[in-house]
Amino acid sequence: MNQSGNSVRHWWVQRVSAVILLFLFPWFIYSFSYVFYANSPVYFNEKLLQAINHPLKLLFFVVLLFYIFWHAVLGMQVVCEDYIHSVPLRIFTITCIKYLSSITYIALAFTIFVFYRHIF
Repeated sequence: MNQSGNSVRHWWVQRVSAVILLFLFPWFIYSFSYVFYANSPVYFNEKLLQAINHPLKLLFFVVLLFYIFWHAVLGMQVVCEDYIHSVPLRIFTITCIKYLSSITYIALAFTIFVFYRHIF
């Protein structure tokens, strides 16, 4: 695929991820603020587990994290392409950003699933 076709695809993927985040963020704010601002003498980690007490909520939370990381990587890639003029440095930086964000997301999702399974 040529460069302009890749740019158009990149633009559309970033817009689609933004729309998905537009729907998932209000759910996140509502469900987590409802649990965290309840007047109960419970520790923070217990409140967090109450917020994802259902497998569907856990799935939505992990999907939200995925799209947050993906959207952030797409945005950082655009910034790197615009402001890093050395091609080898640009490719290295974008590759590092993609690998580090993927590793971070996998570790975070794994941790959430392990704690969820362990507690419930």
